[in-house]
Amino acid sequence: MTTATPKDNLPLTMLDEGFFMDEPEPENIYEVTHDIKIDVESYIMCWTGRRGAGKTTDMTYFAAKAMALFNMRCLSNYPIEFMFHRFNGKCYPLKAEPLDLYKLLCFDADYKNCLICIDEAPDIISHKSAMTWKNRLLNIFIRQLRKNHNSLFLAAQDFMLIDKSMRWQVDVEIQCEDAFRKYGAGFQKGALILERWLDNSGMWTGETWQQALKRANAMGLYKDGSWCEDNELIAVPLWGKRGETKPVFDSYYQQDVWESLRKVDMKLTSYSVGDAAQEQTEAVQGGNSPFELARCLIDAIKEQQSGLIPSPNFYGAIPDLTPAMKLKLGRAISKLPGLKKRKIGNGWTHHHVRNTYSH
Repeated sequence: MTTATPKDNLPLTMLDEGFFMDEPEPENIYEVTHDIKIDVESYIMCWTGRRGAGKTTDMTYFAAKAMALFNMRCLSNYPIEFMFHRFNGKCYPLKAEPLDLYKLLCFDADYKNCLICIDEAPDIISHKSAMTWKNRLLNIFIRQLRKNHNSLFLAAQDFMLIDKSMRWQVDVEIQCEDAFRKYGAGFQKGALILERWLDNSGMWTGETWQQALKRANAMGLYKDGSWCEDNELIAVPLWGKRGETKPVFDSYYQQDVWESLRKVDMKLTSYSVGDAAQEQTEAVQGGNSPFELARCLIDAIKEQQSGLIPSPNFYGAIPDLTPAMKLKLGRAISKLPGLKKRKIGNGWTHHHVRNTYSH
């Protein structure tokens, strides 16, 4: 829960249309032959850097650019708001909508045709939580990104802190560094952000940056920078005028990640697979319930080539599962048509036995 601050009472910062068009001339073949058209294609982009490196600032600039120039609807887990002044003289406010993780993980129909911004992404999709419901459901959402006409912006202090499946899906990584930290005197803190763009998937340039670097090394062209693209962002306009206008975003904003994540955990554990009454209720109410998502995951097991999943993995993916809930869930699953429990090994009670669910 956040409280109002003196900044909230200030008028919004004005950003001119020219601010989003002041880009350097192409310096290498990447910029000449390729362009990231986020208004046409679905991209997943990740900004990385140490604390205070400017990754959130840089991500905010591109989110604001998408809102202003491409009229994209933006959903963000931190506030973004500004006044936009066009060349034709028109001026109007633009604001990102608050991101509801529960609606995102439930594949809500309202979360389509939009840009999603997640700051401090490892807090939500950590590399240490690969088998949790949240990571698995978010990865399912990512696999449907193009079909839903969505794009995703992430920010993380280190690329490796993000879930492995998510890292594989990222198209472009932007490594950020504050020029003040690198060069010191002569630069204002946070005023100039140095960017290094890396093609992580090959969607941007046709080959990954590792492939491009290997080719450059083979040709003795490592230092020509053909395997990456170095840019910079003058971020001063995003801060507004101190004491006179409200910044486009608050770099000290503290996210309440628990609010949405607790809601997800509570709702997931309140449903039992095979509860016909609950299914009927949700069918009447409409929407994508956690119960329906659980059924989707079971259907995914059936679609696997082996059709098997170790029981510890199955139950381990359910957050805050009590022994009573586990027993109830197991009984409900045993009644599902086309799904049965297969025992592999010498017994069910031994923790080393590979008990699996299969169809």
